Amino acid sequence: MSKKPTDLNWYGMLTVENIEDVCKLLEKMLVGKTYTFVASNEFHRFEPDVRTSQKMMPGSSGKPITFWYGDNKEYASFNVCDSYGVWGCSTHLKEDKYDGEFNNPYFVFEWYKVTITHRAPAGHLLYWVIAVERE
Repeated sequence: MSKKPTDLNWYGMLTVENIEDVCKLLEKMLVGKTYTFVASNEFHRFEPDVRTSQKMMPGSSGKPITFWYGDNKEYASFNVCDSYGVWGCSTHLKEDKYDGEFNNPYFVFEWYKVTITHRAPAGHLLYWVIAVERE
């Protein structure tokens, strides 16, 4: 298990318990910055979809990142609004334990880059890399 997500060198599974802290790390890394978002999907033979010069934008809540819990905290989700659209993840995992199938999102924060490995609702493996661009 990894430590609590508090700095930009954190890694671990997204859980119902840590989703708020993970969202805070995303905000810390991305607010006020331009970034590149790269998405790679097993279904599309991992051909990358690259979106450069992205910026966080306020969503319907007025904030760029929102998170919420399902009934009785059975699951949790977050959304990020940016200049391209909306992206996000969901989890039902209660505690940070390794899931080699990546049915729950796995995050690796490395200073100004985050890699997210997870599965689409249809079951395809997804890799997302979000990296802050030089200013």
